[in-house]
Amino acid sequence: EIFIERWGSLKARTSADWFSLARRAAHFQSWESAYTYIKQYQTDTGASPEEYVGIFAAEMHRFPQAEQWFMKAAEAHPHSHGPRILLADLALATGNPDQARAYLAEARRLDAPAEELEKRFAALEEAAPPTGPGPDDFEPVRTYIQ
Repeated sequence: EIFIERWGSLKARTSADWFSLARRAAHFQSWESAYTYIKQYQTDTGASPEEYVGIFAAEMHRFPQAEQWFMKAAEAHPHSHGPRILLADLALATGNPDQARAYLAEARRLDAPAEELEKRFAALEEAAPPTGPGPDDFEPVRTYIQ
């Protein structure tokens, strides 16, 4: 906080530096510091600071922390489809297709772009187990050896 008070006036010129500082803090697992720094980052992408910290956590394969930050983003921005899409991506990455479907349904309800939803639903279909007989369904044929 003191650092930002002292050096925050520079954020208009060097917004990318705040992003780098936030990413570095996240890689040291200082999540609250990363959140404080990323709030100084100015962007037009529409991603919230909570989403960025969740993305940093996912980059490091810290999936529980990523889910916590994406949930915080969903709570902070209840009418935004972005956190739900990120939660669906995380559910797909961790092998939870049912949860991914639920998040995608919620994102659809919040008017998420159709092409984004189609990509995720295609990934869900690819991740679905085959419908044919599996290796556990094999029943050996009994024969008599004479």
